[in-house]
Amino acid sequence: MPVTVYFSSHEVEAFTLRLRQLFAEADTVLIEQSFSEDDDLNLNLLNELSRGNLLPDDIHKISSGIGNQPNPDFARELHSMIFRSRKPVVLERPPLDVTDAVAYDALTRQEFQNMPVGKACRLLAENLAKRAAYEKKRDEALAEQLSALARTNPDASILVIRGHGHQRSLENALAASGTSARSLTSHEPMLSLFTDELMQKLIAGGRPGRRELLRSLVEQAETRTASFRPTQANIRAVRDRVGGMSELQCEKYLRKRLNLT
Repeated sequence: MPVTVYFSSHEVEAFTLRLRQLFAEADTVLIEQSFSEDDDLNLNLLNELSRGNLLPDDIHKISSGIGNQPNPDFARELHSMIFRSRKPVVLERPPLDVTDAVAYDALTRQEFQNMPVGKACRLLAENLAKRAAYEKKRDEALAEQLSALARTNPDASILVIRGHGHQRSLENALAASGTSARSLTSHEPMLSLFTDELMQKLIAGGRPGRRELLRSLVEQAETRTASFRPTQANIRAVRDRVGGMSELQCEKYLRKRLNLT
């Protein structure tokens, strides 16, 4: 099978023995990027890194934002793995630009405080639907890009490194494009935040229930801190705390934490 998609969080724990073996076996590596900016320059830099003509530290000095990776430690580990591998690197070409990135970032930062619980749920549902539309566009575009790449390189083994929140959406988009691919994850089972699961439900055309929205609001209150990292251990801890909460317990928490009425 020419295309393998490796799903993980954007954390250093993604660099498991499985990923390193997949990378060693791949002929071509496709790197995720959330929006398009200086694509040709960044692609050239990554391939110069692969050929050993640039050092990982050079990449960080020239363009630390290659791939729009949210975690600099993840980016450093990725660049170290690419260094001197002599593998052709391809960048995701999303149909989103810097303006879209600013709008998306504003959605991720939207606050749900000092309002009735019902209004917070409604605004959150609208927020997640808008974010899901962005992600669906990206996954559909990536599926088309991979389909073309596989057709023009039928004998090449292509490795895609992708955030786990895209798994269901990208798998559906690849199937719709007729592209054969296998999916692997950094951890089994691979845990997601409830909010990410809700976005995948919205992408698939589902509608969020009240408890799902309340649980997402509680989870966001728990995780929107500078110290929180979405590692599997941290996600498990949040899911354990939030997953068993009833609607009433969620509302009580939100009134206390977010001053919802």
